[in-house]
Amino acid sequence: MTTDTATTTSTTSGTTSNTTDSNTSTSTTGSNTATTTTNTATSTTNTSTKIGDDDDVVVTAPQSYQGTIQTTSSYVLTGSYEYGINDAGQLVLDIGDDYEASTAIPRLFVYLTNNPNSPSGGYEIGEVTVFSGAHSYILPSSIDINDYKYILYWCKPYIVKVGDSTIF
Repeated sequence: MTTDTATTTSTTSGTTSNTTDSNTSTSTTGSNTATTTTNTATSTTNTSTKIGDDDDVVVTAPQSYQGTIQTTSSYVLTGSYEYGINDAGQLVLDIGDDYEASTAIPRLFVYLTNNPNSPSGGYEIGEVTVFSGAHSYILPSSIDINDYKYILYWCKPYIVKVGDSTIF
């Protein structure tokens, strides 16, 4: 049973496991076995999914992350973001109104990736066209919120990383 968005309780054969950290997910796999994993990112909203019968597992999954974009070059690149599911059920990368990027960077692109130093194997969101202020990127339904660990800003012509952020 879920008691609120940050606390999940599941019971299996007399074993009770409570989670109070919004970045922690708990799963009970046997009559006396529990596994707990802790995330280092900032998770702002969680949802619980019940799997199976009343004596089975309840899993808490993050529905959004917040963070800060930072420059890794001599160019200006900074700002906050929220990465998560919007009210329409779409995965969205919302860039905050404190966002600023240098217009001197030729062909700056933004990616979701699992390698903080390369866009290879990642998802290209697109070329940066907004260099100041709030804006959003709606991502395809084929991407799950936990598919990629990093946001990467990349200068294509010079094949160089300009900035990044760790999502989780």
